[in-house]
Amino acid sequence: MDECKFYIVKIDIGSKQKYIFRSNRLKEIIGASKIIKFVSEKLGNEVLKYMKLSDKQFGKKEGSGNLNDGHRLFAAGGNSVYIFSSVDSAREFNGIFSKFVMEKFDGLELLLVIREFDIYNEKLIDIYDIMEKKLTAKKGKSENKFRRIGYGLTELCKSTRKPAVEIFHEKQNDEKFYASRESNDKLDFFSVIYKKHNKNKNDNYCIKIIGKEKGFQVEFEEDFIKKCGLNDDYNIPNEFKFTDKIDEIGGNSDNGGGYIGITCIDGNGMGKKIRSFNKRFDRVYRENIFEGNIEYIKEFNKLTEEITLCYENVFKETIAELIDNYENYAESIGYERNYVDKQAANIIPLRPIISAGDDIIFITNGKLSVDITKKFIKKITSREIAFESEENKEKLTVGVGVAIVKEKHPFFRAVKIAGELEENSKKKLKEIKNKYEIHGIGSYDASIIDWQLDRGNMMGDLSDIRTENYSDPDSEVQDKLAGRPYIIDEIDYGNKKTLNKKYKNNGDKLEYLKSAVNYNFYHFEKILNVIKQTNSRSNMKGFFRAMNSSKEDFKLFALKYNLQKTLNFYNNSKFDVYALKQPIYDAIDIMDLYAHVKGENGDD
Repeated sequence: MDECKFYIVKIDIGSKQKYIFRSNRLKEIIGASKIIKFVSEKLGNEVLKYMKLSDKQFGKKEGSGNLNDGHRLFAAGGNSVYIFSSVDSAREFNGIFSKFVMEKFDGLELLLVIREFDIYNEKLIDIYDIMEKKLTAKKGKSENKFRRIGYGLTELCKSTRKPAVEIFHEKQNDEKFYASRESNDKLDFFSVIYKKHNKNKNDNYCIKIIGKEKGFQVEFEEDFIKKCGLNDDYNIPNEFKFTDKIDEIGGNSDNGGGYIGITCIDGNGMGKKIRSFNKRFDRVYRENIFEGNIEYIKEFNKLTEEITLCYENVFKETIAELIDNYENYAESIGYERNYVDKQAANIIPLRPIISAGDDIIFITNGKLSVDITKKFIKKITSREIAFESEENKEKLTVGVGVAIVKEKHPFFRAVKIAGELEENSKKKLKEIKNKYEIHGIGSYDASIIDWQLDRGNMMGDLSDIRTENYSDPDSEVQDKLAGRPYIIDEIDYGNKKTLNKKYKNNGDKLEYLKSAVNYNFYHFEKILNVIKQTNSRSNMKGFFRAMNSSKEDFKLFALKYNLQKTLNFYNNSKFDVYALKQPIYDAIDIMDLYAHVKGENGDD
C-alpha cells in the first residue's frame, strides 16, 4: 500500500435524544447520556490500546517532518474520528468497537463509516464533509436495527416498551418496576459512575487488557472515570449535591413547585463559523496540501477543545452561583422546607444531561428555569473564540429553548418542545440578521431565548400551541399575545447613554428594526418585577386574558394598574405602554412560576 494512503473511521450515534429521553427516570436519562459520551469520545481510545496502537493525536513527530504513530484525529464534543495506515486495521477497529457497543449498550444506534484518504493530495476538510453526508444518509435509513421480541410472555419495561429482564424496587415505597435490557444497561452505567453499584453485578465493565481470546472489556475504576470526564466534576462542596430524583428537582408542589424546566442550547451559526475557520487554511493548502492537513488537525483540535472548555467552565460558574445564592431562592421553590437537612446535602436545582461542545441540555427547577438559563446564556455569550482569525474573535452566541412542564410530563415530548423553542430562537435571529443586511447597518449576532409553560393541557407541536393559546381570536389581524423569543445581550438597556452610543449612527433605521428585534429580555424582566410587586396579582392574569380584543381595553387595563407610569423605563413623555403589550402578557403568564436565583428582583 502506498504510504500516503490512510483510512479514516468516523463514529456517530443515531437518535441520541430518543435513546436518552425515552424514560422519565432520571437515573436512566443520565446513564444514557453518559453512555453516549463514553462511546462518542472515549471508547475509541480504549479500542486502540487493546489493538496495541497509539491513542495519541495524529500528526508530525516533534522536531521532525515524519508522522507520529498516533491514530486519533478528533475526539471531543461528541466528535470521534480515527485514522489508520491500512484498511485491515480500520476494519478491525470497527469490528471491536461495534461488538463492544452491541454487547454492553442495548438499543444504542451506532453508525460508523470508513473512507480512504490520500493525505498528500486530498484535503481533510473535504473528506470530513463527505463522511458527514454519508453518516447523515445512514441515519435516514436506520440500518441494522435489532428488535428484542417478547412474544407476549414477559412484562414490558415502561421506559422502552421492550421485554423486561430485571425487576427493581424503589427504596422509598418498595414499588416494583420492570426494566428491559436497554434500561438495565443505562441504570448499570449510572451506578458504576456514581459508585452506587454492587461490584459483583457490574463485573462486565472492565478495562483491563486481558487478551483477545477472552474478549475486550472495560473496567470503570475511579481514576478512569475522572480522566474520561464521565462523572460530574464541578467542584461541589460537601454540603451540596446533584439529585437523581426528578421530584426533588421540582420542589414542593404545595409551594408552587412540582415543575421542572428542560433547557436546550445550541450554538448560533456554528456551521458558518467553522467554515470561516476552515478558510484560514486556504493559503497553506495552496502551498502544500500535506502541510495544510497537518496544520488543520492540530488547530481544529485546539478549537474544539477551547469551545468545550468554555461551556464546561460556564456550567461550573452557573452551579457555583446557585450554591452561593441558595438561601435567596430555596424557600421560594419549596427546597427549604422539604429538603434542607442538617445531616444531608442540599439539592442543587440543576442537573446537566448533555454537554457535547455547543450542544447542551440540562434540567432545572421549573420556577428557576428561565433565570438560571438567562445566567448561563450571559456567561457563555461573554466568551470569545477566534474562528476566522486571532485578531477577529467572535462571541459564542446561542439559540435557547426552555420547556417548563410538570415533573410527571413525558420527557421525550418536553425535550421535543424545548428543541422547537430553540429553533424558534434561531429563526428569530435570522430575521433580525436579514433586517440588518437589508438596511446596511452591518452584521448582527446575539443569544436569543424562547420558553413555553405547559400546565398539562397543551398538545401538539409548538406552532399549534402558540396559535391556539397565544393569539387573540377577536382581532382581525390575529395579533400574537406572546412576545417571545427575547434577545439576551451585554447592552445595558436601562442606560440611555449606552443606547445612544450604540445606535447614534443608525437613525431612522433603528425604528424600522424594532419590528424585527422586538423586545430585549431586559424589558420582559423589568415588567415582570413591576407586576410581581403590585397588590393585584391575583386577578391580573384573568383580566388581562379577557380584555385583549382592542387597544382601548388594553389602555383601560394599563390605567387600572398604573402601567403607563411604572413601565416607563426611559422617562419618555411620548411613551406608549401599548408597545409593551406582548412582554406584559409574557410576564403575567409566567409570574407565578418565576423565581430569581439572587432573590426577589434578581439583580445581576
